[in-house]
Amino acid sequence: KMRYLANHDGLTGLLNRHSYKDFATEYSKKPDNEDLIIVVMDINGLKTVNDNIGHDAGDELINGAASCMRRILSPHGEIYRMGGDEFMAIITGDLENWTDNLQALRDAFDAWTGKIITRLSVSIGTATNIDNKKLSLEEMIAVADKQMYAEKAEYYSKNGRNRRTT
Repeated sequence: KMRYLANHDGLTGLLNRHSYKDFATEYSKKPDNEDLIIVVMDINGLKTVNDNIGHDAGDELINGAASCMRRILSPHGEIYRMGGDEFMAIITGDLENWTDNLQALRDAFDAWTGKIITRLSVSIGTATNIDNKKLSLEEMIAVADKQMYAEKAEYYSKNGRNRRTT
């Protein structure tokens, strides 16, 4: 029970940042890094929802995103809630069909609807070491983060919002 609580997020039941740090430590010790894909995900507009509709609505968005991630990504790897509206998945299985899985994840987010909130938008960035085994976990995360932030900027630009104020 205590070990579960130490390694899992209380709201979503996903693995937490502590679990990710354990993974990163073990991964850095491996002589031959396995093929993997890093997926970073960030919910768009969570602050606006929390501020204008309330934290129950924000929690619904977080849980909605987590349930989509769990359904699509769990068969292929581990999912971590890194904090707030930030998530990361480390995919080690079924890398050949990855573009299909990524599209399935986007479709799941688009199809999601909650009781308080009817729309879920999540920015996604990915990176892999398949073509370059020398890439560290941190380097892959930096590539995925850059891609995710570009997608997030596009979301806020398209929706006429300033990310910092709304």
